[in-house]
Amino acid sequence: MGTVVVLVIVFALLLAAAMPLLRFNRKRTGIMRSAARATDEQLECVYLAIESTSAVPPTCAVLARTNRKSDGPSRVPIPPYAVIWGGRTVVITAGDEPSFELADDGVTEAVLVGGVYRILAVPRHQTKSGTSRNTFAPSSYLTGNTALLEALRAVDAGHPAELLAYLLSAGRDSFEFDAMFQARIGGSASWVQGPVFLSCATCGKRLQLGLQLPGSLLPGKPRPSATYYLFGCAAHPDELQTVEQFD
Repeated sequence: MGTVVVLVIVFALLLAAAMPLLRFNRKRTGIMRSAARATDEQLECVYLAIESTSAVPPTCAVLARTNRKSDGPSRVPIPPYAVIWGGRTVVITAGDEPSFELADDGVTEAVLVGGVYRILAVPRHQTKSGTSRNTFAPSSYLTGNTALLEALRAVDAGHPAELLAYLLSAGRDSFEFDAMFQARIGGSASWVQGPVFLSCATCGKRLQLGLQLPGSLLPGKPRPSATYYLFGCAAHPDELQTVEQFD
């Protein structure tokens, strides 16, 4: 009898410990399903509502989820307003390690491991000191943005904020936003381990971030714990250096 009681208690404790994880996974699955059912028009309403909040012209972007697929090569076109490589394309080739090359092919869609991603201009605002700052955090986009809230609720009425975090964190299937799982074009890097400062081999000036890509979005063998940072020089556009960091 005593053994049965102990087993019941142990089972109850295990069930209590597992319940938060079960609720988390159920919520995550529900949000992912809502996003997968969204039409192109619904997602575009979300992304336009974000871009409309920018007070000054953008200088960088992130890759946002769509439900479209492509069998084309992995590539990220750099928008013209980006400081580094504007108007060019970063082409990614699979191998033991992914390789990155710059091309002038005029493509307009970002394709990574078979998925098409929307290039979303990051809202940029002036601070009280007169400088401009990029806003990457999805939660900041919802403040006072009725159009965005309505667009998100049209996709998932119960979890609009979590849905937004999922849409803008292309590198991980989670509604908990983590900047290192964003795919960024320009702006500031979200370092996994710590900042690395690189210099141009031609002029010696500090390189700027051209692209941040979570390893889960790259072709070839899975790299879920890796993040790749590509840097370039505004004065010497063919300069490209890569940093790889692991969680």
